[in-house]
Amino acid sequence: MRFPPFLTSLTAATVFCCLLLGSASTRVVGAEEPSPATIDDLAVGFDGYYKVGEWSPLFVTVSAATDCSARLVVSVPDIDADMSVLTSETVELAAGKPFRFESRFKTGRANGELRIRVETDAGPIASKLLRVSDESPQFREGLLPAQQLWVAIGDPAGLETPSVEGAVESEITVEVGKPVIAHISVENLPSIWQSYTAIDALIVAAAATTPEQKPFPAEITEPQSAAVALWVRCGGYLIFSLGRDVEAYDKSPLAKWMPVKVIGQAETRQLGDVESIAGQRDPLPRFRGVKTAVISENEADFDGVVVKRGRTGPTLLRMPYGLGRIVFFTIDVNLPPIKGWKAATALLENLVNGETRSDLQSQQTASGQLSKRGITDLSSQFLATLQDWDNVPRISVWTVLGLIALYGLLIGPLDYWIVQKVFKKPELTWVTFPLFVALAGGLAIWMSTASHSKTVQVKQTSFIDLDTSTEQLLVRSWFGVYSPENKLYTIEAQPEPFADDKTAPREIELSWLALAEDAVGGLNRQGGIHLTDRTYDYGTDEVTMKNVPIGHWSAKSFLAQWDTTRSGLVDNQLESSGMGRMRGRISHSFPVPLRDCVLAYGGQAYLIDQLAPYQQWRPNAPQSRELRSFLTGLVAKQKTMDDNKASFDEFFEERTTYNPDDRDLENVSRMLTFYETAGGAAYTGLAHDVSPELDYSKHLRLGRAVLLARIDLSPTTIHVDGVTPENTQQETFVRILLPVRKTDVSGGRRTLPTTDVAPPPRPKR
Repeated sequence: MRFPPFLTSLTAATVFCCLLLGSASTRVVGAEEPSPATIDDLAVGFDGYYKVGEWSPLFVTVSAATDCSARLVVSVPDIDADMSVLTSETVELAAGKPFRFESRFKTGRANGELRIRVETDAGPIASKLLRVSDESPQFREGLLPAQQLWVAIGDPAGLETPSVEGAVESEITVEVGKPVIAHISVENLPSIWQSYTAIDALIVAAAATTPEQKPFPAEITEPQSAAVALWVRCGGYLIFSLGRDVEAYDKSPLAKWMPVKVIGQAETRQLGDVESIAGQRDPLPRFRGVKTAVISENEADFDGVVVKRGRTGPTLLRMPYGLGRIVFFTIDVNLPPIKGWKAATALLENLVNGETRSDLQSQQTASGQLSKRGITDLSSQFLATLQDWDNVPRISVWTVLGLIALYGLLIGPLDYWIVQKVFKKPELTWVTFPLFVALAGGLAIWMSTASHSKTVQVKQTSFIDLDTSTEQLLVRSWFGVYSPENKLYTIEAQPEPFADDKTAPREIELSWLALAEDAVGGLNRQGGIHLTDRTYDYGTDEVTMKNVPIGHWSAKSFLAQWDTTRSGLVDNQLESSGMGRMRGRISHSFPVPLRDCVLAYGGQAYLIDQLAPYQQWRPNAPQSRELRSFLTGLVAKQKTMDDNKASFDEFFEERTTYNPDDRDLENVSRMLTFYETAGGAAYTGLAHDVSPELDYSKHLRLGRAVLLARIDLSPTTIHVDGVTPENTQQETFVRILLPVRKTDVSGGRRTLPTTDVAPPPRPKR
C-alpha cells in the first residue's frame, strides 16, 4: 500500500518537529540548575526508632542557596491513612549556612511513610520522602504501643547492643518481654517535651568515657534540660547515673531541678551493694578507688526512698518528681568496674524495672494469659468508653441476626405461602418478591436513620492530675467526635481555668487518638491500601486541627492536653506514724465538691462520699478498707456445711471477677490509677503497657498518698467548627499526689525511709 506524497511529507515533518522538541526539552531537563536548598541530614525518632500513636522527635538540617524565610512541613499518615500535616514556625535561613530544624511527628502506621518539605511563601525549596519499605536505618518500622522503648545516653554498660537481637536496618524482631534500646547523642536529645512521650525510660550515664568527650552535664543545654524536667514532671521516667563528674553536674542546668542534692564525692572499694542490686553471683572486678557521688540526706534536700546504701552513703535512690519518677545511682554505669562486668545488663534492667528477673517473668506469664476478647490493654477499655453515645443507640448483634432471619423467612416461605396458598397464582411472585425486598430495604433505612443522631456529638473524659510538691498540674482530655455526615471539620480545644489562679498553660496540644488493638482503626493493625490522599493540618497554635475528615455516621477520637503550675488547690497536712497509719487533715479549694473520694496510702483506702471546698477531712481507721480488697471487690462470705454428724459454718473470701467490657468510668479510672496494686494482669486479664504512666501504684510505694475523685467541671472546652456542640457528654476525675510527713509515735521526725541498711564497719586490726 502506497501513501500519497503530501501525506508522506506531512508525516516526515511531524516526526522532525517531535525530534527537535524532544531534543530541546532534553537539554532543558538535563541542565543542572542550582537547587534553592538541600536537606543535608536527618535524625528521625530516637536512632530511627519511634512508636506508633506517640509523638517522636525529628531533626532536619537544611542549607539554602540564598537568604530566605522558610518553614518545615512534616506529613505522616494517621490511623485512617489520612495525612496529618505539622508546620513549624518560619525561620530565617542564611545562604550557605546550615540550619537545624527541630520538629516532631505522630504516625498511625507502623509501615507508613514520612514526608518532609522545606518551603517558603513562594513554594517548596527542598523535600524528602522516607518509606519503611526502603529499609533505611533512618526510618525503621514503627514500634507498637505496647513495646517498651528505652533511650540511652552515654553508652551505659550492658546496653551496648539492642535487646532486640537480629535487628537488621529497619527490620525489628521483637523478643517478648525485652525492650528496644536506642542510643542517641546529646545533640539529638529533644528540647520539646512532648517528643519524649514515646519513651518508657530515659537512661543517662553522666560520665565522659574518653578524654576528648565532655560529660553529659556539660553538654546538655538549658532547653534540653527544661524539656527533660517537664517530661518527668508530667509522668516521665528518668534513670540517672553520676559518680565521677560531680563538678560538671553542679554547674549544669540539671542541678537546678533534680530533686536530690549532691554535696560531694567519695571513693570506695566495697561494692557489695551494687552486686546485690544486680541479683547475680558474678562478682565485680577488683578496682581501686571507685568514684561515688555523696547525697544529702537532709529532709529538705530529698524526698524519696533509699533502696541501697553503701559505706559512703546512699547508692540507689528512687524518688517521685511531679507526676513522674527518678532513679539516681551514685556510681557511673559506663565506667569500670561496671563497664565490662558480666552482670551489667542485669544491673541496668533492675535499675529501670525496680524488680528482680523472677518478678518480671511472673508478670510476663500473667500477661501471656490475657483475655482473647477484642480488648487486650486497659487503655483500650478506657478509650472504648468514648464510642458509647447516649443519643446514638447501638443495634445489638442479636437484633441484626433476627432481622436477617426474618428477611429470609419473608422472601422464602412466606412469599411461597402467599402466592401458592392464598392467591394460588405463582406468577404473582414477580410482584410480591420485589415488594418484600423494597419493604425490607425501607425498614433497614428507617432503622439505621432512627438509630443515629442527626447532630454532632462529643463525648469527653478528662483527668486533672496534680502533684502538690512541685505544684505541677497536667490536664488530659480524651474525647470522641461523632459526625452525622461525611464532612471536613475544624476541631479546637481550649483550656478552662478552674481556680482563682489564672496562670496560663505552658503548652496546649491537640492530636488524634486510636485504640492500641489489632482491629480496624487500631494501632496494631498493619496498614492497608488507601484510595484517597486526604490531608488535614495541625494549627500553628497547636490547639486546632483543620479539615479533619470524619465519615458519615462515624466518629474520630482525639487527645487534648495542657499543663501549668497551680498552687493553693490543696491544703495537705497528712502525717503517718508507720504501718500505713494515717492522721492529719486535708482540704481543697476547687470551685465544686469532690465526689466519691478514695484516698490511698500504705495499703489502705480511706473513703468519703463528698468533700466540699475548704472542708477539712481527717482520714481515720473507721473510714478505711484494705486497698486491694476494695479495688477487687473482695468480700468475706459464710457458708453452712452439713455432714452426717453435725453442721458447721465455713468462711471464705470471694473476689469480683473483672469485666474487660465494663464501661463504668469510675471502675475503669480506679483500675487505671491502681492497676499494679489491684493485682495487674493476673486480676484484670488486661495489660497496662500503652499508658503505664497513668498507674500511680509506684507512687504509693514511694510513700505518696493518692487521692482519686470525681469532679463536676470541664477543664477543656471542645469546639467543632467554631461552636461547642449541644450534645456534649463529659466526665472529669481529679487525681492528686500527696506527700505524707513521716513521724514517730511521739510526733517527732523520722529519718529518711530506706529499704536497706549500711554494711557493718570493718573491724579494726
